[in-house]
This record gives sequence, structure tokens and C-alpha cells, in this order.
Amino acid sequence: FDGGAVTLVEWGDVVESALPPERLDVRIDWPPAGARSTSETERWVWLLPQGRAWHARSAAVAERLFDLSGE
Repeated sequence: FDGGAVTLVEWGDVVESALPPERLDVRIDWPPAGARSTSETERWVWLLPQGRAWHARSAAVAERLFDLSGE
């Protein structure tokens, strides 16, 4: 993996041991049980920082995503 590039891996949990320790995992899934959903096709996105560098960036990433959401 090139440190200056973005790599998307579908089903990353299958190859997790080959992934770098510093990464941002993105999980796309159905809404959790009991969550209020707006449609049958709605998906939720979780950003899961892995490693110190991504944990340090997580507040800034969350703030930027909130800005983009328009809420």
C-alpha cells in the first residue's frame, strides 16, 4: 500500500491482517435495529479510525463531514 494513495478494499475484514495499521475503515450497512429509517434502501456509514494518526484526525474528519451534510 502506498502511503500517498487511497485504496478501497471491499470485504476488508477478509484480508485485515494484510492491511496497514494506520487506516480509516469505512463500514456501510443497514441501520441498526430500532433506528429510525427514512427508506427501505437507506444505509448508514461508519468511519472507524485505526491507529494513532487516524484517531488524531477523527474530530476534524467528523467536523468536515457534518459541514458537508448541510445540517
